Amino acid sequence: MFLASDLSIGLVNVCMEKSFDAVAADGLNCPYRDSSCDAAICIAVVHHISSVERRKRLVAEIARVLRRGGRALITAWAMEQEKPAKTIEKWEKIEGNDFFVPWHLPSHRTQKQHEQDPCSVRKTTPDDSFQVYKRYYHLFQEGELEALVNSVPGARAVDSFFDKSNWCVIFEATA
Repeated sequence: MFLASDLSIGLVNVCMEKSFDAVAADGLNCPYRDSSCDAAICIAVVHHISSVERRKRLVAEIARVLRRGGRALITAWAMEQEKPAKTIEKWEKIEGNDFFVPWHLPSHRTQKQHEQDPCSVRKTTPDDSFQVYKRYYHLFQEGELEALVNSVPGARAVDSFFDKSNWCVIFEATA
């Protein structure tokens, strides 16, 4: 059986349309029993979490739902972007490795998006065809994601690698 959860109702609906069991949930408080999963994937989530303590909570929550010996894959955007002129050099730096990245959403979808995420910072393009949201990203440096995982009791990194401007870590639940 496959379970899916995401904060985005739209993504949950896509999963359900493909016959997966899916729920809208916050990754910091997953609606699954302790030790109930053999494996987990967490794609493009941790880089949106704005503090080290909350990132640790996310890893701990994934470890909590894994059975002992279960494995998880976490991916996060890397500071070492493959095409910095098209990415990092155009983004708004907040401080350190933290950025606001513009996200262009067609205007016909913006009301629905704003209802789902009313805290988003947004502006329109000159022709009003898009709303531009500033999305928070923490870009991870080499070794940072692995160190984050290893700082969480009950989690141990077993592999890490770079893939298409992302740092990836596979970890094992040890508790």
